[in-house]
Amino acid sequence: MGVDIGLTYKLTNQTTIDASIQDIGFIRHFKDVENYKIKDKYTFSGINPFFPEGSNTDTAQEYWDEVKNNFDELFKETITNNSYTTFRPVKFNAALRYAFGKSINKACNCVDNDIGDLNEIGVQLYSISRPKIVQGALTFYYYRKLFRALKLKGTYTIDSFSFKNIGMGVSSHIGKVNFYIIADNLLYYQNLAKARSVSFQLGFNYIFNQKKKG
Repeated sequence: MGVDIGLTYKLTNQTTIDASIQDIGFIRHFKDVENYKIKDKYTFSGINPFFPEGSNTDTAQEYWDEVKNNFDELFKETITNNSYTTFRPVKFNAALRYAFGKSINKACNCVDNDIGDLNEIGVQLYSISRPKIVQGALTFYYYRKLFRALKLKGTYTIDSFSFKNIGMGVSSHIGKVNFYIIADNLLYYQNLAKARSVSFQLGFNYIFNQKKKG
C-alpha cells in the first residue's frame, strides 16, 4: 500500500512551485516467508587461497566443502515463518521554475501562444529516506525550446556522489514520434572508472489518437 501527494502552485504567470511526496506506505510480507536468525561470535581471518597439504586425490571441491561444513557447525540458524512489514523509502521532490522569452510569430508580429515560453530556469530538490541516512540532491537547470520539434535541457547537480555532476537532455517531437536522449556526469565519460555513478537513457515514444488543433 502506498500514497503519493503532489501540488503545483503558480505564483505568477511565469513562476511556478512544484512539490510532491511519494511512496508513503508499506509492504506486508506474509506469503512464503522464511526468516533466518543467527546469533553468535566468531573471528574469521579469511580463506586460505592455497590448498592444505593432502593426498594427490584431494580436489578443490573437497576443500571448499570442508570450509562450508566448518561454518555450518559453528553457526546454528533459527528459521521462522512469521510475517513482517517493511516501510517504503519516502521520496520528497520540490522545484521552483521561472519561464521567460515569448516566441514571436513573424507572420503577424504577435506572441505565439502555441509554443509558449522559449526558456525556463529552475532549481529542483530531491531527497529519499534511507534506513540510516537521508540522501538528497540539488539540481539547477536551464531549459530551451529551439524549435517546435526540438528541446534542450542542461543541468548541474550536487549530490552525495559528486559536486560536479553536469547533465544534458535532448527531446525531439516529429509527427507522432517523440525521441529523447538523457545523460548525466558528462565530465566522466572519458574515463568511466573514476565516476561513482553514471546514467544514460535513450528511447522513443509513439503518440496515437492525438487531437488535431482547430
